[in-house]
Formats: sequence, C-alpha cells, structure tokens
Amino acid sequence: MASGVAVDDTCGKEFTVLVRSTPRKYRAIIFKLTDDLSSVCVEKTLPAANITKCSAQEDWKKFVTELPQNDCRFAVYDFEYQTSEGVSKNRIIFILWSPESAKIKSKMLYSSSREALVQKLNGVQKEIQATDQDEIEFHNVYQQVVASATHK
Repeated sequence: MASGVAVDDTCGKEFTVLVRSTPRKYRAIIFKLTDDLSSVCVEKTLPAANITKCSAQEDWKKFVTELPQNDCRFAVYDFEYQTSEGVSKNRIIFILWSPESAKIKSKMLYSSSREALVQKLNGVQKEIQATDQDEIEFHNVYQQVVASATHK
C-alpha cells in the first residue's frame, strides 16, 4: 500500500472466482480506484468464453473496448492462446492500463497502488503495462505471454 490506497476484499474474492470456477464464470475483471481515491475496487466483470461463445480474440477485443481512453485501470484477464504446436493454453495476466492521455495524478496513483493489488491476487502469471492501443493489441500481448511461458 505504498500509495496509501487500500484494496477492497471483493477484489481478491472475485479473482478467486475467475481462477477457480469450473466452468469459468469470468474472462476478465476490471478494477478501478474509488472516487475518493482511498481504495481499489471491482469496476466490472466480463463473462467467460463458455458464456459469450466468442473466440479468444473476439473476447479480447470486447475487453479492450471496456478500458477508458483517458483514465487508468487495473485488470486481470484469463488469456487464452494457441502454442506454435496448436495446443490451447491460458495464462492469468495482470494489466496496468495507463494511457498517455490519463492525468498525471491518476498515472501516479495507479502505478504506486499496483503492488498492493497484485499481492491480493494470488495466481497472476504475467504482468503487462500498456500505455496505448498498440501495446494492448492481442498480437502484442500474445507475444509477451508466449515469451514468458517459454522462459519459465
């Protein structure tokens, strides 16, 4: 809690649902700072592919549209991908969305609050920070996820 921002208990509870529910209930959880900037809370959950009946890339595109263009957010995402051998895998990724157009105060608070939230989310396999649409494109995230999966 380097920023003095607390993490609401609901964040960890919803993350557990994302990771452990069978069949999957969520594809993603988006977190935000409360209006008074005192804590991180769940802003919204996005349904899993078994509910949406969409491909991994379609679900990713929908997720990206949920991120605000002018403010920061945290998110966890059950990232599904195919290996070069055609094997279907998934990784739980943590995303710090910090667009260039966000206010400096917001960027600073989100950046300094990241660690407190990650500590509550036991099971994150990859962390990504994105500052523009190119960095959050499926292909770019895919490359980072595959690179980290092969180096472990």
